[in-house]
Amino acid sequence: MSQDDVERDKLIFDLIKGRYDSELEKIDSLDAKAGSLAGFVSILTGLIFGSGSFQLEIITSSYFLSIAYFLGSAFLLGSIICAMHAYKIRNFQIVPDVDRLLKKYVNRPYLDVLQITGATMKEAVEDIEGKNSNKADYINAAWYLLLFGLTVIFIYLLLYASGWVTTANVGR
Repeated sequence: MSQDDVERDKLIFDLIKGRYDSELEKIDSLDAKAGSLAGFVSILTGLIFGSGSFQLEIITSSYFLSIAYFLGSAFLLGSIICAMHAYKIRNFQIVPDVDRLLKKYVNRPYLDVLQITGATMKEAVEDIEGKNSNKADYINAAWYLLLFGLTVIFIYLLLYASGWVTTANVGR
């Protein structure tokens, strides 16, 4: 093997390792986003449920108010579920396996170990990348559900504030 082959293989390995490290960092970033989103929406939903529990008779007195309140609340709960699903712990392949390296590759040539480890890391990158993409999809869904929920709750507030239902009409 020439020196160029060794340098080429080392470069390829370094690129794969960089991508692997990047995907591992992305896990933390996505988990932080999912956790923050779940926490924010949980607090918001708690406030909406808390205030709604004092006005339950008014909310249920009008079909439109009921639909707006409960649909908006359902979207917010869906947002929490999606964020928590993105946040849940998953198993990620950590390579190289140190025990396997020591047992099987300690007496092999440098270039062989480099190529085998690089191929293993490539598979791990693909696995982690797929899981990160799935996490990102759930976070995006949580954001859209949050926006839909807030929009519907805002419509509920507009209906309520516009006098759509007055307390005099409640109970009739």
